[in-house]
Amino acid sequence: AKEYDYDGIEIRGILKEIDLAKVPELNEYAENTKRLLDEYNLEISCISASSVFTNPNPEEREKNIQMAISHIDIAKRFDCSVVRVFAGRIPEEVEFKKALEYVVESIKKVVEYAEKIGVKVGVETHDDWCKGDKINLIFEKINSKYLGCVWDVYNSLSAGDEIETTFEYIKDKIFLLHIKDGDLKGKLTLLGQGELPIEKLITLLKKIDYKGYLSIEFEKRWHPELPEPEISIPYNIKVLKKYL
Repeated sequence: AKEYDYDGIEIRGILKEIDLAKVPELNEYAENTKRLLDEYNLEISCISASSVFTNPNPEEREKNIQMAISHIDIAKRFDCSVVRVFAGRIPEEVEFKKALEYVVESIKKVVEYAEKIGVKVGVETHDDWCKGDKINLIFEKINSKYLGCVWDVYNSLSAGDEIETTFEYIKDKIFLLHIKDGDLKGKLTLLGQGELPIEKLITLLKKIDYKGYLSIEFEKRWHPELPEPEISIPYNIKVLKKYL
């Protein structure tokens, strides 16, 4: 990250572990990691939890609430301002209205804890909540300055939203952006080689004087056919910085 002039890193997983509450480097050995980040003048831009809240089983939702809370504690430990959560994929047997109830009820509890700790919770445009009108229903029902959006622009475009449409719904709620590129049908690419309108996006962000992170997301874990990090890490930031 330092070598290629990144300002920070978003942490989704370490090696094969994606539940960050189980990662020693962020918990019992956190001080060592903090010293390393300080040495290289890097921030943690976001702690990304895997929490989802659409399961009809209340016990499963509670597990995910507790997972989110554990990640809020990690964020606080590292002076990170944002924890990412998902709303979740809606099961076939669950109506949208009911799923929304589950999500709102659960995220309210997470946000109540986050407010006390002073960490923001960003719901990602992901799964069945990629479009601006859908994810905005959550924000309409939970009024808190500690609740906002992690905008994965590619996900919103792939779901059929125009970039301006999503932006108008969430422009006052953007805590972080995920930047990735592809053909909008699921085939991901290096930045600038797909259909992500980077220049248009930056223009929109300048309208609201956005000061948060643009987090370059390269889903090598889930898409092993993508180029190796030795290629993607220097290449992607070089492309993005052309527009900044």
